[in-house]
Amino acid sequence: MLELSSKQPKDQKNGIKIYRIDGKYLYGEQVINFEVQIKSLVNIFWSEIEHKVIYKNYNYIISDRFYKDIMRSIKNSLTTIDQQLLLISNQFERSKNTAQDGRKLQVETLLSKVIYDLFAERMKKDIGFLVDFRKSCDTLVKYVFRETAGCEIANYNYILIETLNRLTEIDEETISFNSQLTFERELNFDDDFCIIVGTHITNVINKEFQWNLFFKILFYLEPENNAGDFEKFIDFYKHRICSDININRLALKYGETLAKEIMEELLLQFAKTFVQINLVDLFYDNMIESLKRIMNYAVLATYKNVHSKADWKKFKHIYINLLEFRMLSMLNLQIDPHSIMKFLEEIRVHELDIEVHKSLVKYISTI
Repeated sequence: MLELSSKQPKDQKNGIKIYRIDGKYLYGEQVINFEVQIKSLVNIFWSEIEHKVIYKNYNYIISDRFYKDIMRSIKNSLTTIDQQLLLISNQFERSKNTAQDGRKLQVETLLSKVIYDLFAERMKKDIGFLVDFRKSCDTLVKYVFRETAGCEIANYNYILIETLNRLTEIDEETISFNSQLTFERELNFDDDFCIIVGTHITNVINKEFQWNLFFKILFYLEPENNAGDFEKFIDFYKHRICSDININRLALKYGETLAKEIMEELLLQFAKTFVQINLVDLFYDNMIESLKRIMNYAVLATYKNVHSKADWKKFKHIYINLLEFRMLSMLNLQIDPHSIMKFLEEIRVHELDIEVHKSLVKYISTI
């Protein structure tokens, strides 16, 4: 048993810190006390010098200033070395993590290209023309590796090998780009966001080529259960959009109930605007990063200005409009200039702390 409640590290008489932990070892009815000491090699080296020069050297004169200065200089030098070694160790650790992330990015980029090349070749043969769907492949690779974040590299490698094996199998299969996509069962979604986005896509998946192509590739990559993979992907998309939002901060300010209501309302508007835009581009990685920033932008504006449930009820249409307008303006889609003017006027009248993005200002210049 170790006594871990005491404050660590502890200062030694010589000023150097050390971890000194008391422990007890139970051997039958016998209790054996022991102490665990954790210190750096530099600390050990200094202790040896100090012990031999001061405690074992009977000719050493304590009052001799020269020896005091030398010992102080040695100690300072060793402390500096210790700090430098720590910096080197930390840098190696960061480099190792960065290198591993870099290798993963290279692997995913290569895998995306392999997927694109495989399906592009088949598309050219099947329908006689080719469309650019490389960004779709980038997103699908992210989905394939969705459960590897924070996992051991072995898990990552396992999924990589499984995916490569699956691509080898696909290469032997016949791919029809004119066929409709079907589901084995009725789709089930957990929340309004997924219901709205999922229902919209199922309505267009066999009518619009880009939607059909995106999910056709997904269903080929993970062929066991179209319905399950479709549901998982929509949920995966929602979590990516919300991944940078500090939900706990909202809960601390508003309480869990109001924080949940705010997030649900904003996500509901996001889903409605998604349907309005109706572009597979919204699934692209670069677009997802932009959408995450817009979602955070709306949440931050809410956090800065809403101080109670009454505030939210009174002004929520402003934050909902803010989210909708920013999503539409990101893609340079049409927005009624008078709606923008009304929106800006409400911000001014109520003195709300909302930074209006320059992409919205361009719409009122047409009035």
